[in-house]
Amino acid sequence: YIIASGQMEVFWPTKDPLNPFQARTLYAGDFFGEISVFTKRPASASVRSVSNSILLRLQRAPLMELVRKYPATLALLERVADARIKENSISTTDAHGDTIPI
Repeated sequence: YIIASGQMEVFWPTKDPLNPFQARTLYAGDFFGEISVFTKRPASASVRSVSNSILLRLQRAPLMELVRKYPATLALLERVADARIKENSISTTDAHGDTIPI
C-alpha cells in the first residue's frame, strides 16, 4: 500500500489487546506491505489509520512489472524491506512481559 494522504500507525499486538506496541508512524508518501508482496507471507505487523487516509493498493503483478521497468524502484523497496526485516527481528520485553520486536 502507498499512503496517498493521512497517517497510519504500525504496531504489533501484545498480550494486552488494548495496549499494542507502536513501532512507527507512516505519512503520505510512505508505503507498507512490501515484505508480504515479495515474500508472499502474512504481514509481520499490523497497520491502522489514525486519521482520514487514502491508500493506493498495488497488487503483486503490477508491482513486479513496475520494478522490471524501473530497477531503481526495486532497489529502494529491497532496501526498505531489508531494514524493516532487521528491525522486526530484534525484540525486547515490554512493561507487560510481552516479547515485542523493536
